[in-house]
Amino acid sequence: MKKLLFLMIFAGISYFCADFLYPHALKKIFNISGTVLLTEKYKKKPNTMLFIVLKNKGNIPIAVKKIINPSFPVKFTLNTANLIMPDLLSRKLYIEAYLNNHGILGKSKTSDMLGRIKKPIFINSQKIELPLLSNKS
Repeated sequence: MKKLLFLMIFAGISYFCADFLYPHALKKIFNISGTVLLTEKYKKKPNTMLFIVLKNKGNIPIAVKKIINPSFPVKFTLNTANLIMPDLLSRKLYIEAYLNNHGILGKSKTSDMLGRIKKPIFINSQKIELPLLSNKS
């Protein structure tokens, strides 16, 4: 009887830790840094914006960093200040970068440049290299 009681208490504590403490622990160790590179010739234009976007496995943006008039290569760091959906943070994330001169994220033009890493990265990844390519769509 005592073993069953201890097992139930342990299961309850484990559930509490997994459900309530895990998201807070992820936020504490969330720190991603790297460099955005250009793989093609790029003539610097005025009023350009570089967006670095992190998405979870459901393709939902959870963090965004905007850099105005970047000079390449651009070093970046994403931390809890950049989270827009902190409750959807997971261990594995997907990173994308968009360079445009119209400042609208999600609206693509042929002059825009974009880059992404297809493999997931972890929430504490460092020294990521993210290449930008021309948008030929």
